[in-house]
Amino acid sequence: MIGFFKKPKIKETIIKIKISVYVEKDGDGFVVYCPELKGLIADGATEDEALGRFTDASHAYLMSIIKHGDPIPICTATKWEDLPANPIKRDIEIPLDIILNDSRDNYYRSA
Repeated sequence: MIGFFKKPKIKETIIKIKISVYVEKDGDGFVVYCPELKGLIADGATEDEALGRFTDASHAYLMSIIKHGDPIPICTATKWEDLPANPIKRDIEIPLDIILNDSRDNYYRSA
């Protein structure tokens, strides 16, 4: 006898995470980093280019964290005086396209 199973319901949602990043002038270009996202840094010839590269890189970084079931390291307390220079603080938004189903397994995909 062949049984019929309900197809799991799949829900797609976009989570937008706003993070504070720091921009520093570096020679002829700019460097962007966020202390909470350990090891993640991006540079560019202009501030906008560096911010764009950092946004793309942090999207991949956060999707990897989600894939592996690790906690997202956002909202830790970074003190201004602990930063290595006097950077410019900017807020960026990272859209994370998440797909969940109603079973115990969670699936993801990038936008």
